[in-house]
Amino acid sequence: MKKFLFFFLMTTACWAQSIGQYQYVIVPRKFDSQKKEDQFGLNELTKLFLEKNGYKVFFDTDILPAEVSGESCNKIYANVFSDNTFRKTRLRVEIKDCRNAVLFVSSYGESDEKDNRVAYNVALRQAFKSFDKPEYRYNPRLAVAQASVAQPAESTQKNEPVADVVRSAPITAEVWSAQAIANGYQLVDTTPKIVWRIWQTSMPDVYIAQGENKNGILFKSGGQWTLEYYTGGTKVVERPNIKF
Repeated sequence: MKKFLFFFLMTTACWAQSIGQYQYVIVPRKFDSQKKEDQFGLNELTKLFLEKNGYKVFFDTDILPAEVSGESCNKIYANVFSDNTFRKTRLRVEIKDCRNAVLFVSSYGESDEKDNRVAYNVALRQAFKSFDKPEYRYNPRLAVAQASVAQPAESTQKNEPVADVVRSAPITAEVWSAQAIANGYQLVDTTPKIVWRIWQTSMPDVYIAQGENKNGILFKSGGQWTLEYYTGGTKVVERPNIKF
């Protein structure tokens, strides 16, 4: 009965207030269940997934722009919780508002992969399938008005950019060959060397990407593949040439 009541309350909270009306999302650098920051690449991957849904996402350690900083309630907070069993990695995503009220709880994503990095990435991908509805994407028509607390007139604090965006110029000349693996592909360069492994999502032409010590998203836009990931706190955007 308690579990049913919890589920009912969470569902009611989700529908009471749409997360799609918020443009800004804050993601912790370290979730409560993690031993260190961005363990298994979950935090950066969470940021990328939310950005794919149209949100502007910041880490809680970032220097925030004026329209997001302070005690304004025009932002929401994302968190990822684990409920692992002996055999499975289980993750769920939770969204709260500035008053700590729960607005959305995803379904559990699960994986029985033995490699922790792969298991956590797959489980998070499955949990984010709960966001595959229009009401869980940012909708400017529903945008929450900025309700920032008034700042002192004499304040001269300046907000620096959170991070530079590195964009590769033209399409990468080198061709990566896609070799099929379970639920995805491994991308091999001309060496040959495996440079990335990608896994299918519920969205067409969108893959979770895992490279050496980095995680990201690969997707096709305008007929061109785009690879996005973070390294050293900086967002990197590449446009690889992939042969499937």
